[in-house]
Amino acid sequence: MLGSLPKAKVPGSGESLLELLAHYELVDPGTGRARSGFAVILALESAELYLESDVRFEPGQELGLRFFLPGTKVSNRVNVALGCVVDRCEDPDQLRYSVRVVKSSAAAKTAIETFLSAEKSA
Repeated sequence: MLGSLPKAKVPGSGESLLELLAHYELVDPGTGRARSGFAVILALESAELYLESDVRFEPGQELGLRFFLPGTKVSNRVNVALGCVVDRCEDPDQLRYSVRVVKSSAAAKTAIETFLSAEKSA
């Protein structure tokens, strides 16, 4: 299934990067142990995001993500319940990943769509 999903993409040099701080939680399916930390969202689409982290993720790993979108109230935190790492950047010195949103709340979807619409019209 992962072979049919898009490869990790680096936003073009003409694109501005979002640089949104995100909190992630990664649960190891073998041990059930969770680890958490922070990553930076560089680009965001309705069903996929591109992030950079100081932790190495592997394609197929599932991440719980939480982040705030500019222009929203603090109470409108986006809880992307589950994202799946699709691919990582081919440059071994950069820990950048495409993450497909697998499951999210209706409120999170609405917040992302509203943010993206505002970005396009700006």
